[in-house]
Amino acid sequence: MTQCGFIEKVNYQNLNLLFLSKRYPQGRDLVSRPYGRFYYIPNGLQEAGHQCVILLVDFKSKKNCQGEIGKLPFRSIGVSYKCFPEIFRVGKELIASHRIDCIIGCSDTWFGILARSLAKKMELPYVVDAYDNYESYIPWLKPLHWLWRRSIRDANAVVSAGPALANLLNSYRNEASSIVPMSADDDFTQKDKIKCREHFNLPQGKVIVGYCGKLESRKGGSDLYEIAKILSEDEEFLIVVSGNNQGSESLNSNLQFLGYLEDAEMPYLVNALDIMLILNHDNAFGRYSYPIKIYEAMRCNTIPLSSDLPGTRWILNNHLGLLVEPGDANQFAAKIRELKYQKKEFLDQETWRNSVKKFEKVLIDVLSDLR
Repeated sequence: MTQCGFIEKVNYQNLNLLFLSKRYPQGRDLVSRPYGRFYYIPNGLQEAGHQCVILLVDFKSKKNCQGEIGKLPFRSIGVSYKCFPEIFRVGKELIASHRIDCIIGCSDTWFGILARSLAKKMELPYVVDAYDNYESYIPWLKPLHWLWRRSIRDANAVVSAGPALANLLNSYRNEASSIVPMSADDDFTQKDKIKCREHFNLPQGKVIVGYCGKLESRKGGSDLYEIAKILSEDEEFLIVVSGNNQGSESLNSNLQFLGYLEDAEMPYLVNALDIMLILNHDNAFGRYSYPIKIYEAMRCNTIPLSSDLPGTRWILNNHLGLLVEPGDANQFAAKIRELKYQKKEFLDQETWRNSVKKFEKVLIDVLSDLR
């Protein structure tokens, strides 16, 4: 565990924090389209009086830029994975210029590893924030997994999106991980369903079931076609799919592809639905996944119908009737028929404000323990 030589100087009400992240987590540009825990946690800490700076690594366009995301200062450097020394150099510059008290590595394995390397060199504490089982992204790259597990082992604290993932990460270290849940972004609020359907030219008289995202086999996306086939026996159902699914074809007349939608459109689509499908399989990815779509659906009071896995069961703990055996298309179709006219109100939801408070406590505890 990293120790700090000048921790006595820390002001716990005004921490200087360096966040490390890739610029395009989940394919979305954090500079032009800030979202999720990558933005709301540092932004919330900034609003609470701390001084945050974000180092973004652009593996995609490989361009350099700097500025502010809202009021958050950032520096984005464009490099390849082979240019770790350049990322390290810029990180050291930011630590010195901003008098950083703690480093936070987030978004994937590389940034936990980078956080550890910088912390060791600069004699600072570091925290790793994980929202997925990152090892499942590249299961064959075992040396990377080893470096990632070492960064988890040596971290002053580890934060995860839920208990199943926390337990997995705990197996790599001697101390328990902290849980800071996901939440829906502020744009997701309940809206007029009729107007939302008009916006997308969707029929008013149908029960509309939605799936948002790429139809990936590891996430159970292929099950959607079987569900649509079963429901095609009843004309009252329409299944709509958003996302980059070029080349997807269907012989089912009840399956409609909307294509890629801009971020601003998504809250309106979720509100246009009666039921949102969250599909996953029982594998190294699905077992530790905490899908943001569940939080978004609940914020809009749209029913989320999800594969029953440890992460989704934890999120829907008060709504276990919305869970279905992974991969069972017949059970999904039966549950859709059961829920088609039901209305639900989802109370006591997670918020980014609460998650920021939990994250802040982790940071203060880390620095207090090093005094």
